Amino acid sequence: MEKQFENFRNEVNLFLAKKFEINHGINNQLKITEALSLDSLDLIDLVVYLEEEYKVKVKAENFADFNCLNDLHLFLYEETQALLTK
Repeated sequence: MEKQFENFRNEVNLFLAKKFEINHGINNQLKITEALSLDSLDLIDLVVYLEEEYKVKVKAENFADFNCLNDLHLFLYEETQALLTK
């Protein structure tokens, strides 16, 4: 799973870099706003982009639990894997 998750995380980071025009390295251990240089309005866009791209529902309470970008990756990975097993 570790290699699969690493590949998934890289895919998500590439997707986010493209959507938010990020041309620097993304540190997965930083808070989402810091790692992606986002403001509060960008966070709304982030949720919409992720829901559309990965076909998952990101609830406010989920988002509040993310301490860093890696937490978001883990959530997306688990949710997309759950969709595959349905």
